Amino acid sequence: MENSYQVLQIMNTLFGLSGLALFFTWLYKSTEHYWLSLGAMIFLAFSALYWTYSVDAQVYIVSAFFVILTYYAAFKYTENSDWHYVIFLAFASSLAILAHQSNVLLVIPCLWLIGKRQKVLGYLGIILLLAGIPYLMVMVFQHHAGSVKQGITWLAGAAGSYGPMEYQNPYWSFNPANLLLTCKSVFGVLWTVADSWWKLTGAILMGLVAFNLSVWREKKDFYRFALVTIGLYLLFFSVWNPGNGNYLLGVGILLIYMVALTGTHYSRRSLYALYLVLWSMVLMITFWVNYENIYAHTDIKNNRDYGIAAAIAEKVKPQDVVITAGLSGYQAGKVYLPYFYNIQCLSLDLVFPPRGKEKGLAFLRDLLAQSLKQPHPRIYVLSEVFDDARTEELLKKYWQITPREVYNIFQPYRLEKVAVLNQGTEPMVLFRISK
Repeated sequence: MENSYQVLQIMNTLFGLSGLALFFTWLYKSTEHYWLSLGAMIFLAFSALYWTYSVDAQVYIVSAFFVILTYYAAFKYTENSDWHYVIFLAFASSLAILAHQSNVLLVIPCLWLIGKRQKVLGYLGIILLLAGIPYLMVMVFQHHAGSVKQGITWLAGAAGSYGPMEYQNPYWSFNPANLLLTCKSVFGVLWTVADSWWKLTGAILMGLVAFNLSVWREKKDFYRFALVTIGLYLLFFSVWNPGNGNYLLGVGILLIYMVALTGTHYSRRSLYALYLVLWSMVLMITFWVNYENIYAHTDIKNNRDYGIAAAIAEKVKPQDVVITAGLSGYQAGKVYLPYFYNIQCLSLDLVFPPRGKEKGLAFLRDLLAQSLKQPHPRIYVLSEVFDDARTEELLKKYWQITPREVYNIFQPYRLEKVAVLNQGTEPMVLFRISK
């Protein structure tokens, strides 16, 4: 393998394949229809986001695997209320949260499901303890790396509750229209199509098929679990980062499951042949629509974020430091540079949250002054730090920092143009800072 990016691609492909096998097992145990389960599995395999993240170096496919495991555990619990399945459900949901903290929303439907069949107090501690493992790990890490207070601050920051001079989570957006936007995003989980209102129409039609009342009566508890889960995700992500379909992959998986489950209703009727024809058409359209957009992801050269990191690595040596904005533009630099090329990345959105304006600016000023007294590590900066409209807007909005105040930090030094990075929609310039 050429680099660690390809290692992550292979790991994600394995998680993607394992998720498909688990999804097939779950659906087959629900329907006892082999071809129906196979068709739904193929649909999930070729759906936009599942396919994309199975060949990309992102966290979402690992999250999807453990979300499917949680759904399967919930299904098994509705079939058998033995306490072993309570442990299974709690364990699966905690792993889903560990994979991506947005999955903490799963705790609510899991608690609701257990509360219907068991004494809530007897199992509340189990599921909350297991669901809290990822957060306990963060607190322990912060205790050793800084303080418990910093750990609490991190948790508060995830909810966007820092003070006005510190970090403000820019993803909160309270607008009723965002609920429609979020519904469209669910449809975008399945197909890579142009952003238009017919996405919403398709999502509504798919939902109507999914919530078939006859199937509802047969698997009432799990359908209620699914409804609570879908409702929570749609409502929460309508006010937090609306329009981002990455967090709605679990909702898309539930919808595929329920649409396929509807086929068990038609299998006992004359409409079964029509259902199979329509299902086959959906599979072919899904593959045709998504193939051209997703296949390119298998080649790391087509990944913008990785391409920028690779271009920087050609000019910057390991252990050197690159200062990026992190607020807009090349946000992935703080992950791609250190993990793929061992290049240190100092991002502005990690400088100002714990320090505020004055201490943050002083930190940058002192860092440059001390670092430039010695030959190593060399210090570089991307032009987006002081020449990007979106970065300027966010710095001023959250920390009342003006472009002039940022530029003044670099003004005493010589900025040598090292490379022009053309991988993005707008070129960026990489400068080396020297006396």
